[in-house]
Parts: sequence; C-alpha cells; structure tokens
Amino acid sequence: MKNLGEDFIWFFGVVEDRADPLELGRVRVRCYGWHTEDKREIPTEDLPWAQPMQPITSGAMGDIGRSPTGLVEGSWVIGFFADGVEAQRPIIMGSIAGIPTEVANPTKGFNDPNGIYPSRIGEPDVNRLARSGIDHIVESGLQGEAATDVPIALSSTKWSSPPYENNAVYPFNHVYETESGHIQEYDDTPENERSLDMHRSGTHQYIDNDGNRVSKVKKNNYEIIADDNSVYISGNCNVTIDGNYNLMIKGDMNLQVDGDINVLAGKELDVNQTGSGARFKFGGNLDQTIVGTRATTVNGESDETINGKSDITYNGPNHVRFNDDKHQWIGKDTYSRHDEGIDYSCPADPSRTSDIDCDDVDFATGALSATSFTRGIGDVNFNNPFHPKNSRALLEAIYPNVTPSIIEVATATILDAPEETETEVNTQFICNSFQATLSDSDYSTLLSPNYTLASLSTQALFPHKITAQNGLTEGQIACNLQLLAINVLEPIRGLYGTSFTVNSGFRQRKNGRSDHEYGQAVDIQFPGFTRAQTLEVAKEIKELLPSYKQLIFENLGNAGGWIHIAYAGSRGTNDKIILSTNDGRSYRSGLLLA
Repeated sequence: MKNLGEDFIWFFGVVEDRADPLELGRVRVRCYGWHTEDKREIPTEDLPWAQPMQPITSGAMGDIGRSPTGLVEGSWVIGFFADGVEAQRPIIMGSIAGIPTEVANPTKGFNDPNGIYPSRIGEPDVNRLARSGIDHIVESGLQGEAATDVPIALSSTKWSSPPYENNAVYPFNHVYETESGHIQEYDDTPENERSLDMHRSGTHQYIDNDGNRVSKVKKNNYEIIADDNSVYISGNCNVTIDGNYNLMIKGDMNLQVDGDINVLAGKELDVNQTGSGARFKFGGNLDQTIVGTRATTVNGESDETINGKSDITYNGPNHVRFNDDKHQWIGKDTYSRHDEGIDYSCPADPSRTSDIDCDDVDFATGALSATSFTRGIGDVNFNNPFHPKNSRALLEAIYPNVTPSIIEVATATILDAPEETETEVNTQFICNSFQATLSDSDYSTLLSPNYTLASLSTQALFPHKITAQNGLTEGQIACNLQLLAINVLEPIRGLYGTSFTVNSGFRQRKNGRSDHEYGQAVDIQFPGFTRAQTLEVAKEIKELLPSYKQLIFENLGNAGGWIHIAYAGSRGTNDKIILSTNDGRSYRSGLLLA
C-alpha cells in the first residue's frame, strides 16, 4: 500500500450533480482526461462523489462552520484524487471562475445537465457587484428605494433617508450572492466603504461611507426582545406612521419631558383610566380653550379647592346644576354669570343677610334664581329683575345703564306694592316713560339694558317705523315693546348671549290679527342653527320664561327656521300657548319638528 500523497494526481472538471444523498456537500464531477464527454459511455450517475474541502475558518463538524453547499451544476472545480490512480476518491480544493463562451448543452458531459448555468455568456463569472464599470444601484435593485419628503409631526419640515451610493472598484468589493438572489456586500473601495445585506425580496440593511444606516423592510417587521431594551438617541427622533399606532404597556409607564409637550389630535382625543384614580399636577398655569361643547360627569364626590381668586364666566346658554344641598363656598370666591357685568357673589358666611343665602341658590333653570334674598324688601325673583318688589339699589346694581326715569317709577311702585305681589312688570309701571307720539330721538331710548326702541322696530332685520294703529298710540306700542324686551328678550339674552338676531318686532299692518302690530311679539333666529337645533332652543325658552302669550316654532324658510314669542302688555293675557307650523298657515299644538 502506498503512503497518502505518494502518487499525487490532480484534476480539473465540471460539477454535474449536487444532490448528495448523505448531505455532506459532495458533488459529482466529470474530470477532464479521466471521463468522456459522451454521457452514454459514462453517465452522470456513475461519476464518483467528490468531497469539497473547507477553509480553516470552518470547523466542518458538529454544525460548526459554514455549510459546503455553494457549488452548482456547471461550476468548474479543481482538486485531487485522494486514492491516486484509482481516481474514486476525488477531493475538491476550490472552484474556478471563467468567461463562458457558449450556453450549456445538457446532452453532453462537462455541462450543466439542467441547462441553467452559465447564466451569462461572454463576461466573467465574478459577481457584477464586485466589478468596475457596473451600475451597481440598478444591479442590486436599490434604485428608488430611498425614503423622500417624509413629514415630521407638528412641523413644516420633512426628512429623507441618505441616497444609495455604490462606486465599487474591482477588486475591493467583496460580494456573496446566493442562487435565489440574497446578497451580502462589504465594499473596501477607498472613500466609498460601505456594506449591504439584502434579502431577495428587497428587505435590506445598508450602511454608507459616513456610517449612516438605512434599514428597509419590504413587508411586515417583528422585533422580539426577551429581556431589557435600552435606546439612547443623542439627537432628534422622528417617527411617521401612515396607519394606526397601538402601544400596550402591561407595567408602569414613566414619561419625562424636560421641554414642552405638544399634542395635536386630528379627530377625537379619548383618555380612559380604569384604575383607582388619576392625578394631574401643574407647576405653572393651566389654560384651557374648548372650541366645541364640554360635558363633565362625576359619578362620585367632587372636591375642588381654589386657594386664590376664582372667576368663572359663562357667556352663552349655560346650565349649572347642583343636585344636592351640601355645596359650600370656602373663602370669598365669586361665581360670575356675566350679563352686562353682573356678578352674583356667595360669601364665606351664608348667614349674612346682606347677600344671597348660598344654600338657597337654585341653578336648575340655568339662570340664577333664589327663593331667599334679604335686602330688607322681602322675596325676589331673579329671573325677572324688574319685579316690582326689587329695590332701587338692586335695580341699579343689576342694570347700571337703565334710564333714571325707569328707576324712579320702579322705586315708587316698590313702595306701594302689596307684600304678596308676584307679577311681571305691568303696563302702568312702564308706560309712564313714553309720550303718545314718538320723536326720532326716542328710538335711541333704552327699553332694557341691551335693547333700544330701534332694536325692535327700525333696526330689526325687517325694519318698521312705529306708527299709531289698531287703537294704540305710538307711545303705547313703545310701552308694549319695552315689556317685550324686559320680560322676553333679556332673559333669553341672559341664557344665549348674542347668538341670536331679532328678525322682526313691530310691524306696520292694520288688520289687527298679529301681535306684531301691537308691539307685543318678536321673531328671533339663531344664524347657523339647523331646524332641529332651533327646536331645542324653543323648548329651553319655553321653560325659561315665566310668562308669555304665545310661543311658536316656525319651521319655515331655507335655514333653521325661527321662534315667534308674544307677550301680553296692554292687550290680551299671557296664556302660554305653544304651537308649531311648517307652512305659516296651519298650526299644531306643541313644539314639533315635522
């Protein structure tokens, strides 16, 4: 027996089969000078299995190292026969690249029996990405893969990922590519050092010459960390998500922001807390602006402590309701409902008889009212500030701009009023202020704190100058308009502010069929309201006003309709009749939309 290597015989051949039944990486090689080209003489299945050598960087045992499975049918290899001239134990030392000149002929030996390789004719077998003069970006499939003009939250600026650049020069780019198209590149080209690891789908990680990294996942991305995860970013962090973002934390969450926090919700903002409590602490000021409506529900107890001055201002149709009798005001805080500067104050000591008894304040109607008020004049109805039993001091405090003549008449009426009187301001009380015939200057006269005579006649949306008609003088009509302003419009303005307009007050018609002709009716409209919203307002006014002759929801026109309110002054009685109409001719009882 000869010693190993005594007859060293090497070979040069072509791989024809790699389906090793033992899965050792062996291949069948047709060797030049040892095997014929004619497969009929030596079929591929009769060729001996050749064992590939592995580099010293591979342990080649027990799963250690790299699998020896890189050769394909058609690969040119070089090796030696471990059994010498017997030539049945070929060992492959390596593969050899060339420049193929013709396609494979599967019927002949020394060819890929599958007819696949060589895949390119007339150019080197070395990977194109490792060679010079190639458009590497197009070749690798990275063209157009950079992210451009990605928006940044709450900013007009945008960001883009660095462009893909590949100026590889042979022989500095080290490339590994598999049959299906997985690619690894480690480019050592001077001043263009970079790396690429790309899946055949296009998912990749790219690191450019400056150390910038671009990771792109062509489909879904999953990251699982079995223990802790720590991330430190010394610069900015921009995250833009075209879809939804769901974050679930099963433990605690601690968020510390040394600068400002800005949150913009394009639609609704919902915050739900299912634990035992929530705490908010602000080191500075808290400013809240709510463009729409606000609804707050507290199912348990509510405790609020304000150590400084507290001013609450309601400028619109507000309803404040306390459904228990235990509310207290601690300190000298002021609850303010601004009707031309009116402030109602609840003192720390409710027993003081010079102010409102806070325990008796009833907020159920949305406008301040009280069953007990002691200024030395007895009971008062806050819903009707011109009640005959209101004192001169109270009239002056609530309506500082009211004409002196009205104050004088009111004071005289108070002194003569019976103790049990509980009525609205009457005709005799008001009509002493006007002459039978009006002058042009009379139209600027205040009927109430917010309405002049012109407001309900010449300056209404449908203006009419006051004329004597239907048995009433101009002054008597003006008196009726003043009663209408005080007992109807002022309470409505106190609830809705300036959100409504006066369409029509007095009208110059002489058939005697409309309360407008007597100065005893007004039509109001809420611009921008739908008909359903106007109907809801009519229902609130129905509950607000203590007395009126008629209230009609006129579901007419192209907008939200309007509300007709009549108040009996010198003619008729306040029977509180409620009607609705859709055509202005037929009327139904109640407030109805259709």
